[in-house]
Amino acid sequence: MRHLSTSLPKYRVCLRTLLFVFAIAILNFAGAQTLNAKVDAINEQIDRDRKAYAHFMMGLIFDRQREPDKGIAEYNKALEYNEGASWIYLRIAQDYLNLNEFANAMQYIDKALQANPQSVEAHALLAYIYTFKKDYDAAVVEYEKIIELDPEDKIALSSLADILVFQGKNEKAIDVYERLLNQVDDLPILYFNVGLIYLHIEDFDKAINKFDKALELDDDFVPAYLSLALISEIQGKSEQAIFYYEESLKRDPLNINVYKQLGQLYIDKKDYKKATIQYELVLKLYPEDTSSYITLAYLYADEKQLDKSVEILKKALEENVAQLDRIYITLATIYQQQDTNDLAEAAYKSAQEINPESDLAYFYLGVYYETNNKREKAATQFKAAIEINPDNADALNYLGYMYAEEGINLKEAVKMLNRAIEIEPGNGAFIDSLGWIYYKLDNLDKAHELIEKASSLIKDPIIFDHLGDIYFKKGQIEKAKESWRKSLEIDPDIEGVEEKIERLNR
Repeated sequence: MRHLSTSLPKYRVCLRTLLFVFAIAILNFAGAQTLNAKVDAINEQIDRDRKAYAHFMMGLIFDRQREPDKGIAEYNKALEYNEGASWIYLRIAQDYLNLNEFANAMQYIDKALQANPQSVEAHALLAYIYTFKKDYDAAVVEYEKIIELDPEDKIALSSLADILVFQGKNEKAIDVYERLLNQVDDLPILYFNVGLIYLHIEDFDKAINKFDKALELDDDFVPAYLSLALISEIQGKSEQAIFYYEESLKRDPLNINVYKQLGQLYIDKKDYKKATIQYELVLKLYPEDTSSYITLAYLYADEKQLDKSVEILKKALEENVAQLDRIYITLATIYQQQDTNDLAEAAYKSAQEINPESDLAYFYLGVYYETNNKREKAATQFKAAIEINPDNADALNYLGYMYAEEGINLKEAVKMLNRAIEIEPGNGAFIDSLGWIYYKLDNLDKAHELIEKASSLIKDPIIFDHLGDIYFKKGQIEKAKESWRKSLEIDPDIEGVEEKIERLNR
């Protein structure tokens, strides 16, 4: 029995060892199975990635060939092997954008954001779509999300600032630009853009500061010179404006608009010789510029060089510039100054032949006829001008006033002048004409009210002559004399006014 008892533990030890070895074997077998499964899974994933990559690259190739439909098909095949790839959704969205299929594009952008909520590119595409669709509030939200994800995204900051400017949210736009300038302080365009905002809100000192900063960074930044010139004009600093325009021309000598602006500044200063030089330079650079021929012709006329006016306008005709009817109208006015009336009438008619829809050609020929006491012909021309352009306030005024002078069609004349004043409410001449019609209708109170108002708007000898006539008819003799004297102060040669005062003094 002892023998059995002593051998039993040995047996148990042996059994335990066998069980341990067996357990190890089982574990090794299971581990091998798991490892093989992992290897198989990895190989399968590599194969899926390889296929996804192949289709993705084919999609890119079709995109480069500008075949977005085929690109979309390849990208969708890539998604079959890698459905969580946000960049593949974005490529499909981009192709739908290229096809102008915005709804489909937004659907895939949403999928891209589901796969990667932090995708800056997805928010950028949404911002683009909303901007294109003019949903600017939604675009702002997307740009703000981009900036939240990447506070140094310069494109997002710049685009956000542009939209805010477009929305008229200038203060917010300035804040965004300042954030951008904290990151990039060496780009003149950024300072210039902020300067434009300050210019728009008429904070000229800050605008000047930003434009100056742009020029510190780039002395050849022409838009800054032009903006500084504009501010100088607004502030009435013509010499400073001229300086900035000239500085811009040193860097961009072919900008005809700057020569024109300089010419206008010199006209305002009554320095017609320098103005003439500017417009002559314009025509050397751009011989087709209709408006410069016209301006130059009037400048020569102001200098009593009517022959040169005619010469420059004939040159415009030889150049066959655009809007030849305007050239003929100007030529006609110069002929009138030369007292060559036949040529003037012919020029007006040439303007009408070239452009039968030019209400101005009919209007100015009407003025010509009225000036030469051909009132029936004048009325015909004014009516034609109004038929072409019912909003030609000058033609309405001329015809209505002419009726008043003749004492005919007065009710129609009232309608004409009311329409003219509706078009130009602050035009003193029109208000005077309406008042004169009421004078002819013997409505003195209404006439007085209107012509008094007209006299407060413009100092015109005819208006004060009319006011004197109203006072005279109302029996207010001293006020009549006073008004007629004001008329003579403005124009001592006005016809008939001095005789009215003399008759009263007898």
